[in-house]
Amino acid sequence: MNSLIGNSNLGFFKTGLISLSIRVLAAGLSFFLSVLLARTLGPESYGNYAWIIAAVMIVAIPAQLGLPHLIIKEIAIAKKNHDWASASGVVWWANLVVIAFSIVIGFINLIGYYFWGWWEVNENYFLVYAVVLLVPVLSLGALRAAAIRGLGGINIGQIPEVVFRPLIMMILVFFLFRTRGAVDE
Repeated sequence: MNSLIGNSNLGFFKTGLISLSIRVLAAGLSFFLSVLLARTLGPESYGNYAWIIAAVMIVAIPAQLGLPHLIIKEIAIAKKNHDWASASGVVWWANLVVIAFSIVIGFINLIGYYFWGWWEVNENYFLVYAVVLLVPVLSLGALRAAAIRGLGGINIGQIPEVVFRPLIMMILVFFLFRTRGAVDE
């Protein structure tokens, strides 16, 4: 019994060390991306970028509806019972719910922008579209990461959230700035 506890503690320590390494990598990557964006975009455009990221993070919270936690739990149960149809069904259902809520939130944002002037930043209306486009990307990414963690991939499940998500969001927002001509040349 003691050898089992000792091995599990070593595995726990190793998993924790890997998780810490992923978080440190993510912090370094975020810092590098912030510096790169600040130098590339200039002060005004970088401020717009920061506004987009903050708005997306706030708006994505209701779009996720707490489903990532449910996904982790249900997939872990399905894995234990070897019930892959149930796991597939809960992921499918969660995807549909998140997409539906993202569409509703997107329409609310667009209606609010057009009728009440919400989300106005320096009269760049494309920022509203960036928020509307990035909310489902962020929310569905959180579901994917939760599914991986539910399957037991604790560390691998963090990579989409803390490494790939910032990269993808940066690329999408940079593309939107580029197409609007907001990037300082």
